[in-house]
Amino acid sequence: MSLSWWTGPIRRAAKGAAFAAVCFLAMAGQAGAQGGWVDPWATVRGPSVGATQVWGLYSEGCIAGAAALPLEGDGYQAIHPNRRRNYGHPELIDFVEDLAHQASEAGLGVLAVADLGQPRGGPITGHASHESGLDVDIWYRLDVPALPQEERTGLEEVAMVAPDGAVDPAVWGDAQAELVRLAAVDERVARIFVHAAIKRDLCAREWDDRSWLRVLIPEGNHHRHMHIRLNCPEGNPGCQGQGPPPAGTGCDGDDDPGDLGADRLARYGSPGYPRPPGVLPMQCMTVHQAATAR
Repeated sequence: MSLSWWTGPIRRAAKGAAFAAVCFLAMAGQAGAQGGWVDPWATVRGPSVGATQVWGLYSEGCIAGAAALPLEGDGYQAIHPNRRRNYGHPELIDFVEDLAHQASEAGLGVLAVADLGQPRGGPITGHASHESGLDVDIWYRLDVPALPQEERTGLEEVAMVAPDGAVDPAVWGDAQAELVRLAAVDERVARIFVHAAIKRDLCAREWDDRSWLRVLIPEGNHHRHMHIRLNCPEGNPGCQGQGPPPAGTGCDGDDDPGDLGADRLARYGSPGYPRPPGVLPMQCMTVHQAATAR
């Protein structure tokens, strides 16, 4: 059962009058914009109490009992720590820490970890997904040294794609390619959104095993960071995942590996887009209202 973006909170006000009031005010002030539902989720101070459970879609969901990624660790540092977007499913936290350790062992540099999700997930400004605790953005940039937290706010990403539409060899190289590969070979990963030029470059390289290229999905905005999305974890029946990417690597035949044309949706599926209309699972009302974990 789903909670209607516009009318569900009001119809179910008996189950959550305060939640409904917040939604009503958001609707009144932001009718027709994604921002209408963002503030109530962004202002929640911490994860909900209780067991971890993902509800809904990557782009229309929430998470109970989220875990926090420490703001720095072995081989990584969280960028813009003041945003409080370092929350996700424990499996996502483990994945980030594992990838950072592998990257460090390979001598790639310190990973700059950008947004995961909010303490309870939910709609989040600047993203069409990152709502269910299973998405993370990691910069391609590998030249940022370990910095104190106060110096990480205001850091800028670096575009890896030149104006001519190809990767820029001045900033994109073997280290970035290996970082994407390390992420993509992990069986926990469902998809990695990368810029079309980056997919083309990776397809053109020689790899002993090319099967991991299948999970790389060309998406226009991802020329400064890769967006990694995990599969629904076991024991989370309320999590709604996506079907697997199309068979093959996406590099061969008549298909341009960086095609962003009209058949993109048919080939890769929707990455999720801002809306309304839209829905959140009804369970997200309970997640939003729950006590905060200590």
